[in-house]
Amino acid sequence: MVCDFEGDTANWDMMKVRCTLVPPEKMQARATRAQHNGTLYRQKLKHIGEKRKDEEEQFGEVKTRKYDALNYVAAPFELKTNICVEPQQFNIQTKDFFLPSLQQIGDSIKDIREFYCPRGKLSIVPKSLTASLKRITEKLVTFLQEETFSLSQNSGLIDTAKPRLLQETDGFIFIAKTLCFPLNIPYSELPSDIRCDIVLMLPSQPAFVLTVVDNDTTEAKKYVSVARGLITSLNRFIDDDFSAVFGVVCKSHLDSWDTFQSKLKTLAHSCSRFVTFDSLYMSEGKYDKLITSFWASVAKVEPGDQFPDAERINFLTKEQCTVLLENMNSKYVFVLTLPKCGGTTLMLEVARRLQNFLPTYLMVKSVEDKSKYRGLCESVSTALISESPAITDVLDNNCESERAAVTESILPLHDHETIKITWTFYNQKYNLC
Repeated sequence: MVCDFEGDTANWDMMKVRCTLVPPEKMQARATRAQHNGTLYRQKLKHIGEKRKDEEEQFGEVKTRKYDALNYVAAPFELKTNICVEPQQFNIQTKDFFLPSLQQIGDSIKDIREFYCPRGKLSIVPKSLTASLKRITEKLVTFLQEETFSLSQNSGLIDTAKPRLLQETDGFIFIAKTLCFPLNIPYSELPSDIRCDIVLMLPSQPAFVLTVVDNDTTEAKKYVSVARGLITSLNRFIDDDFSAVFGVVCKSHLDSWDTFQSKLKTLAHSCSRFVTFDSLYMSEGKYDKLITSFWASVAKVEPGDQFPDAERINFLTKEQCTVLLENMNSKYVFVLTLPKCGGTTLMLEVARRLQNFLPTYLMVKSVEDKSKYRGLCESVSTALISESPAITDVLDNNCESERAAVTESILPLHDHETIKITWTFYNQKYNLC
C-alpha cells in the first residue's frame, strides 16, 4: 500500500491522505526510481552477472556491466583508447571512379577484419547474440557443417552435391535484427514480423542475404530492398562485379535441411535471372576482397558534423566498431567513454543509423551542440546531466509511434512506452564520485 500526502506538510491538520493498493513489483520500481532520481550519474558501474529474457521469453546468460537499479546494459567494450593520431589516407581496390579519398586511424579496417574474421575458421558476427538469434545461428551452422551443398555456382546454379563447409575453411555469418543499422541503409518502417537479417559468405559459393520472417508477407517482400542496399554498399569498395542471392526465408524453412535447401534453390534461380553470372561467381580471391569490402561498409562514416570534408570518407576505429556491432541487437545500451576516445563520433553515427529506420531523438549537453547537430535526426534537444530532466521535457509524449533515443545524459527513457531503443553515452569526466 502506498500513502500519498496532499497539502502543506507544515500543517498536519490540513493534510489529506490517499491510500492506494500497488503491486509489489511496482512498489520496487517506484522505490528504485526515487532512490536514484538526480543522483544516478554519480554511481559507478558494477561488474555483475545477470539473466535476461529475449523477445520470446527465453533466458540467456549475460555477463556484463549495468547499473543496479535500471535495466541499462553496458557496452561489452568501453571506449578508452585515446585517439591522438591523425587519420591516414589509404586505398582499397575499387571500380568506383567517383569514390572520394579514404582515411582511417591506424589500420582500422585491417584490425576490425582480423578481430572478427580470423582466417581458417567460420566467423559469426556479432560475438554476443540474444537467445533467439543464437538458435537461428546454430541451425544455420549445423546445416553448413553437416549437410551437402547443392547450388554449384560453377554449373550455373544447378543441382550438384558438394560439401558446404569443410574444417579449417573460411566462412562468414553476420546476423542482425536489421541490416539498416550496421550497414547504414535507409528504410522507412520495418515490417513487424521480421526476426533477423543474415549475410552468409563462403569462398566457394555465391553470397546470400536472407531475411528471416514469421510469415512471408507483402511487407516482408518489399523489405528485400535492404539487401539491394547492402550489395550497393559492398560494390563501392571492390573491383569485381558483385551480387548476392537474396530473399525472404520463413522460420519454418529452418526446421529441416531439405526445406531450407529447397528455399535457397528457389531464391538462387530467381536472382540469377536478373544478374550476370560473374557477379554471383565466388572464388577465394573475390571472397577475400568481399570481406574487406564488408567491413569498410560497416565502419564507413559519411562526411558530416564530425568530418565536414565532403571529399573524404572516414572510418570507425576497431574499438568504436566493436561497440557498435556488439550492441546493435540490444534495446538499452550504455557506453562508457573517456575523453578524446571517439565517443562523440560514435554517438552521432549511432543516431544517424537509427534514424534510417526509426524516428530518433538526440539529447546533447549544450545549446551549441544542439545547433551544430540539428538536422542529423528527427529531433535534437539539450538535457543537462545535473538537472536530470523529466522525459516530458525532451520528448513529445503525444507521439504514439515507436522511436529511438541517443543521449549524453542518464535518463530513464526505457520506462517510456514509445522508446524502442536507447543508447546512452556516459563520459567518465562527469563522474563526481
